[in-house]
Amino acid sequence: MIRLIIVALCCCVVQQTMAQQPYPAVPPPPANIIRGEYFFDADPGYGAGQSFTIPAPATVLPNFNLTVNLTGAGAVNGFTYLTDVSGLTRGVHKVYVRSRDAAGKWSLTSFSQFDNTSVLPYPSAPAAPVAISQLEYFLDTDPGLGKGTRVSVTAGVDISNYSIDIPLAANDEFGSTLAFIGPSLGWDNHIDPPNRIA
Repeated sequence: MIRLIIVALCCCVVQQTMAQQPYPAVPPPPANIIRGEYFFDADPGYGAGQSFTIPAPATVLPNFNLTVNLTGAGAVNGFTYLTDVSGLTRGVHKVYVRSRDAAGKWSLTSFSQFDNTSVLPYPSAPAAPVAISQLEYFLDTDPGLGKGTRVSVTAGVDISNYSIDIPLAANDEFGSTLAFIGPSLGWDNHIDPPNRIA
């Protein structure tokens, strides 16, 4: 009987040893992320979105930031990529981002919502003011641009503190107008005083 018990125990031990699964092999290291893409609202398919390259390929991009830019084209700056939404309709939209590694595998697609009606595009800078190079004035009747009495002036942009002596006869009342021109020699504007000169 003891022999039978020992044989049964040996069979159980052998069976347990054979049932053990082999230890898994070490997985290959992840491939570097080499490019990414983004798209708005509807998925155009893998590889069909707006592509951007990763400046320094890596397996993890901890500082990646996709910034929605209301004007201008995108540009990679470190791991920041500016997207251009100027062609989108006003309202709430979703922006989707995914990346691809050197082995050709795509990541999961991440998304974020934004509202491009709450932030208005930043206006472009106004044109630089042009230097005023000539002045003229006239009394009562406009003789036409460039046909008034010319005044000597030092060319400059700001003439707000510039004074002009206009000869007036005693007890006469006149209306007067100033006009100025810039470097293009095109008359730019009339400056009418609020009151008649007496």
